[in-house]
Amino acid sequence: MAHLRKSDILLLLLLSLHIIIAQENESSIIQPASSLYAGKHPSSWPSSSGYFRFGFYPQGNGYSVGIWLVGRSENTTVWTANRDDPPVSSNATLEFTTQGRLLLRTEDGMEKIIANLTMSVSVDAASMSDTGNFMLYQNRTVVWESFNFPTDTILGGQNLSGSHNMLISSVSRSNHSSGPYLLRMQDDGNLVAYANNPAELDPSDAYWATMTNGWYFSVLNLNERGVLAMYSSPKFHQEKVLANLSATGNETMIIYRATLDPDGNFRLYSHQLERNTISHKWQILNDECDAKGQCGLNSYCSSRGKDTECYCYPGFTFIDENTKSLGCSQNFTIDGCVARKDLVIHYNITTLDNMSWAGDPYSVKPNLEKEDCKKACQEDCSCGGVLYSDTKSCRMYRLPLKYGKRHGNITTTAFIKFILGSTISPPPETSQILISEGNQSLVLTMGETKASF
Repeated sequence: MAHLRKSDILLLLLLSLHIIIAQENESSIIQPASSLYAGKHPSSWPSSSGYFRFGFYPQGNGYSVGIWLVGRSENTTVWTANRDDPPVSSNATLEFTTQGRLLLRTEDGMEKIIANLTMSVSVDAASMSDTGNFMLYQNRTVVWESFNFPTDTILGGQNLSGSHNMLISSVSRSNHSSGPYLLRMQDDGNLVAYANNPAELDPSDAYWATMTNGWYFSVLNLNERGVLAMYSSPKFHQEKVLANLSATGNETMIIYRATLDPDGNFRLYSHQLERNTISHKWQILNDECDAKGQCGLNSYCSSRGKDTECYCYPGFTFIDENTKSLGCSQNFTIDGCVARKDLVIHYNITTLDNMSWAGDPYSVKPNLEKEDCKKACQEDCSCGGVLYSDTKSCRMYRLPLKYGKRHGNITTTAFIKFILGSTISPPPETSQILISEGNQSLVLTMGETKASF
């Protein structure tokens, strides 16, 4: 091993965690026939230091099973079992059976196994470790561990790799069901963040990546000193440090965690246990609007400093003002391109500077002046919006418009078309419309169009 570098040795150790023999403090060992109760003591099993606990925690109107880092004012949930199951009542129990199974029993008699093991594996002990890893043992060898099944968080000493290759955000800080964002270690070695957590990933849903394509058999590791890094297989000797929060001086009792938060930002946190403080000093996004999906279809995200807000495009209204991620819809719709010759549809075209959105245009018209690009959308009944660039490229899109973003560093101009109504007579004159974004007002240029079919 003398010819291997230190990083190579570390990686070999990380990749062989599944054969480590447990050496936990005997006081933290959980014996078969032990039970937990959602509504009464004991409701959880602590690690030997008491920093972490495994068991029932409150969620919604009931309880879920998971692991949390204990805090004086607020606990931090780092793992949840069967996270998309509904919460259970206060009468639920969790038993570590004499057959070595973690069995959740609900009030109505339903039973669910927490840890999936083959029937041939015999488990004779469990423990909650001080690293935040809950483990099951067979003859003091780890046969199952929560570190191999992360939800939205990895902790110091934990990897993201192989078959356990993704984090899925929670819905919110208080609801740990699967949320709308996904961080995935891809087969090509690239770590990529996606919106919408689809069954089949679409490159247009990606909003951040480590750009480590070709690093096959890659590992994302957060070590216990606060270094978050990508490693390729030992054969290629590649390493990319994403963040380094290593403590200096006399700093002790620090636990690090990296979480894909409900807003889609992947952040690295440090918990200073002696002072009971939490801080984050690294994140993948500086602009929250870069996390696609903050705002729904036919709306756009605009940021000012740390504040972000969703706005409907002109002519659209929020489907639900209280849930702006659902997006916006038009007040007036016509199915397809109407084929009636006597029908005149009244359109307005508005101009928004510094705009972008995602998806492939159905038509690209090169070398057009701005007014000609606007007119092209006016005359095309399929056109819902256009992105016009300084290179005189006119990209035309159908509705709905997806992942809209407005920021001063975006040089693209958008033309948005919306339907005012339809008549058999010529349309009325149009004028300017004032659209307000927070404390700013935009005067939008309106054009007159007659579209006959």
